[in-house]
Amino acid sequence: MLTSRLRPGCFGFALAYRAEAAECISCPFAADCAQVGAEQLTRRRAELGIKPKEPRAPRPPRPRAPVEAHATGVLTEGLPKKVEELIGRIERAGISVTAALSRGENPFTTSPAFLRVTCHLLLHMKAGIDRATLKTAFMRKLEWSEGTAAAHATQAFQALTALGAAIEQNGRLTLRTEG
Repeated sequence: MLTSRLRPGCFGFALAYRAEAAECISCPFAADCAQVGAEQLTRRRAELGIKPKEPRAPRPPRPRAPVEAHATGVLTEGLPKKVEELIGRIERAGISVTAALSRGENPFTTSPAFLRVTCHLLLHMKAGIDRATLKTAFMRKLEWSEGTAAAHATQAFQALTALGAAIEQNGRLTLRTEG
């Protein structure tokens, strides 16, 4: 039988009771404690002249931004902003990456240099390339730091995959073959 002498020291203390707290959930005195704690909180607020805050009305859900589809139909939802911008620049320049690569041509003759290097490697390495190899190539060919090279290797993987020109499988980027 539970008696008032067995109540824990936190019983009825308004700042200690929380219905979702593990200690309060398992306490056999929780129902009485909640009521006593609420009464104590009301009394203390009245003594100190504190008015309780009005509960906030729930905010209506924000509408999601429309998914951006570029001219070639590439959806860029979920891609990093830099990769989205890169795809936009490629499309505005009128570069048909997938078509050029399928003909065995490098679509990037001048810039961006990192995509020129990436496509060159994809055309000549039939087994594809991994990020570490691509990073090393950027560091040697473009004389970039390791951090810059690593970031651009990731961007190249993401952009060429999003454009549908290549696929990433088992950590390797390979040209997409028709089929």
